[in-house]
Order: sequence, then structure tokens, then C-alpha cells
Amino acid sequence: MKEVMRLTAVSLKNVYGISAMLYDTKKKKRTFKKVILFIAVIICLVPAYAMYVYFTSLMYDSYAMLNQTSAYLAQFLSLGAVVILIFGISYILSYFYMSKDLDTLLSLPIKPESIVLSKILTITVSEYMFVLPLMLPPIIKYGIAQSCNVIYYIESAIAIALLPIMVLGILAIIMIILMRGASLKIKKDKIQLITLFFTLAIVIAYQFLNVKFSSAMQYDNPAEVIAYYIQNSNAMLNNISKIFFPAVFASNAMINYNNISTVYYFLIYILSCGVVVFVCSAVGRIFYIQSILKSSFSNKSTKINKKIDTNINSPMISIFKNDIRLMLRTPIYLFNTVGVMIILPLMILIMSFASGVNKQIDLTALSKYKDLSILILAAAYTMFIGFTPILSTTFSREGQCFWITKTIPVTYNEQINARLLTHIILSVILVVACSVSVFVVTKLNMFTLLAALLLGLIASMPTAYISLITDTKRPLLVWDNPQRAVKQNMNVIISMLICMAYLIILGVVGLFSAKLFGISAAIGVVFILCILLTVLFDRVTRKKFGNWFLQIEI
Repeated sequence: MKEVMRLTAVSLKNVYGISAMLYDTKKKKRTFKKVILFIAVIICLVPAYAMYVYFTSLMYDSYAMLNQTSAYLAQFLSLGAVVILIFGISYILSYFYMSKDLDTLLSLPIKPESIVLSKILTITVSEYMFVLPLMLPPIIKYGIAQSCNVIYYIESAIAIALLPIMVLGILAIIMIILMRGASLKIKKDKIQLITLFFTLAIVIAYQFLNVKFSSAMQYDNPAEVIAYYIQNSNAMLNNISKIFFPAVFASNAMINYNNISTVYYFLIYILSCGVVVFVCSAVGRIFYIQSILKSSFSNKSTKINKKIDTNINSPMISIFKNDIRLMLRTPIYLFNTVGVMIILPLMILIMSFASGVNKQIDLTALSKYKDLSILILAAAYTMFIGFTPILSTTFSREGQCFWITKTIPVTYNEQINARLLTHIILSVILVVACSVSVFVVTKLNMFTLLAALLLGLIASMPTAYISLITDTKRPLLVWDNPQRAVKQNMNVIISMLICMAYLIILGVVGLFSAKLFGISAAIGVVFILCILLTVLFDRVTRKKFGNWFLQIEI
């Protein structure tokens, strides 16, 4: 156990840059600016988090009206498990098989199970950043509403602490066995990519079945639904148990804090977590080293002669091709950039068909609001594009190989054009795919969809320049696995917040323009404003980019 804790401590210092932070503090290298930036980001997130807190309170009141408070905590515990699953997949892949410290760890006299458990604990700390803000509001709301004592809060803290360990342990077991049993003919990157999208497919399929099941539960008479839930206080809890059954044990232990049954449920929950950790340790001891060696051998090409691209391209096209190849050959980059183009259109279709929204849409009424549909779709497309980390990590993805980009004989304008070209092409693919999904669901005419597509692409350009500037000013080039370049990059959050603020400004301008001149005129005003902002940011970027680029330290 000491070995695991020591490895975890070293890994946390490496992952969260504690050593680098101390070094920067001693050398006085912009530490104060980083702290101010972090505080500013937290402040910007406060309004959104306040809305979430209000939502959790409102949901409790709804559950209380239906006599279903027993399912309240279980639902959020299950939601936390899903969030851990979504983020944990890429974390497990990166830390277990793509981390740069693997060679060092394997050369030391360290037990394989100690490496596995230490990496799980390291990832668990990262997951707490998502789970704690998600779980604290419902736990506090339930505790205040039910006048719970200190035992409830102690059990809640333990339940939250064990939740990521249990989910990540299950993921680690599956991943190690898959990597160990994979064929040598399949490269490691392909295995990881297949695993990412296969797990995503499971999540989407389950979401489809869950929404379909909820729709099937709707009776023709709403009074029957209310009566059913009032008479069966555990009806929702039984449905939630199908999502993540350990959440039911934790929830029952928490809501029965003043009953002897809390000991029974809590012991089952802790025992379940212990079994997962034990199995994970055993699997790590038997298969982890072999899975690393096998994936390493499979990643080496047996071909000596490879086809070499002898075509002479312009510098811009060469940088563009290199950027695309980097994304395509790195599963984490591919999943978080190109993967969005698959996820969003599928989610639009799944949520619409599973909930029956596509059958409830009145095409006649929808045709009367074509202009409004254009503005709404354009805003959605702008948000989708702005939230993709393509430009906000364009230099960070290169890591310590950035010195090649910095030393090649290419003008600054060609660098900018190449990065923007990657963004524009991928954005067009994303928006076209989403437009096809919207057409399948709503049957909007082609003119409305094309107008929304064009307006969305134009509106997203100012945020594209801001994302490029952000990653140029403060790229994350020092990382031990590619996961940090995308998932743990503050530039992505900064770009998202700026995109949200930008959309709010456009929304206010569009609203006032619609009230003064009509919706059709509002579309024109927003379009002209976006073009002017694009031209402004383009000039500023091309004027300042050279100085920012040269200041990047490798």
C-alpha cells in the first residue's frame, strides 16, 4: 500500500504540474497571471453553476410531490457514474497505455498491480473535479429538506469518494483484458480508437433505450402516472437501479441514515467497491505488463518499405496535412475533435426519435417561423463549433515536438491560414452532418437549413480567431500523455466561456434588432456584425501573431 501511495503522490505532482508551479514561483514566471486567470474562469462559471443548483432544488420538489424522494440521490449518483464513464474512458487509455512514464515505471522493481492502482487513484482525483460539483448540491438539498444528522453527511462523503474508484476500476479491468487479448495484427492506436467509439456506442444505445422506456411509461391519462408513482414510492428507484445498481445501495444507505438498515446497505456498497479493487489488482498483476508489451509490439510496423508522399505542396497545405494526420493517428485527439462530428448528429437523431419529438412537430406551424428557425439553428451551430477544441489546442497537441513547427521556414500568415483551414473544413463537416439530422427530424426546407448553415459558419469565425490567439498566447506543450493536451487544457475552457459570452452578445443584438426591425432584418444585422468582427479579429491576429509565436517557449 505504501508503494501505491508513493506512486500516486509522484503521479499527482507530475499530472497537475506542482513541480512546474513551484519552479515558476521561484523564477517569477507569470505565476500571478495564471492565478488571476484561474480565478476569472471560476467566476465565469458561477452563474451556470447557480442554475444547476437551482435545478437540483427544483427536481427535489418534483420528486417530493410524487413521493419519490428515495430515487432523488440514486439518480444523481447514477448520473455521476455516467459522467465518470464518459471522461474515464479516455483517461484510462492515456494513463495506462500512452503515458511517457511507462518505460521508467516498468524498469523499476514495482509490482504491476501497484502501477495500476496508483494510476486509478490519480485519475480518481481528476474525476473528483467533476463529481464533487455535480453531487454536492443534491446531497445538501436532501440533507436540509429531510433534516438529516451528521451520519448522513459522513455516509454521503464516503459514497462520493468511492464512486469514481468503482467505475474506473471496472473500466480498467475491461481495458486491460481487451488490450491483452487483442491481436498482434491490430495496432495499439486502432484498439484504443475502437474501444473509445464502442463505449460511446454503448452509452448512446443505453440513452436511446432509457428515453424509449420513459416514453413508453407515459399513459394517456396523466393522472394515472401521478397515482402510480404516489402509490409506489420506490418505482423510480427500481428503474434507476438498472442504470448503475451500486448507486441504489449507496442511496439506500444515505436515506436510511437513522435506521439499522443503513449498515447493511453501506456494507454492500463498500464490499462492492472492494471486490472491484481486488479484481482490478489481480487483473493488473496478471495481464497489465503483457498488455503493454503486446500493444507495444503491435504498434511497430513490420514493413520496411513504405509509400512516401513525394508530392510538393504549399507550406499551408503541408501544415494542414500534418495537423490532420496528428489528429487522426492519436485516438484521444480524434475522439475529442473529429468524434464530435459523429456524436452530435447522432444525439440529435436519438433524442428526437426515442422521445417521439419527431412525430409531434407540426410542419405547418414550423414553416411560419423560418426566420426564427434560421437564428436558432445558427446559434446552435455556432455553439457546437465554438465548443470543439480544434483551434484552442492547435499548438498544444504538438507537445514538445512544437520546435519543428517553430523552426520550419514558413511565414506567420501561412501558419494562421493552415490552422484556420483545419478548423473550417472540420466545422463544415460538423454543421452539414447536424443539418442532415435536423432535416430528418423537422423536414425543414433546404433554404432555411442552408441559410442557418452559412450564418452559423460566419458567426463562428470570431471565436475561431480567439481560440487560435488563446493557444498561441499560452500553449500547453509539456505533458506526459496526450490526454492533458485536450482534456486538462485551460485554453479549452477559456475558449468555451468566450464562446458563451459571444453568443449572449449576439443574442442580445439579434433580440433588439428583431424588436426594432423584424426577424428578417435581425438576421442581416447579425450577419453583418459577424463579418465585421471576423475582419477585425483577422487583422489583429495577423498583426500580433508573429510576436506571440516567437514568445512561445519550448
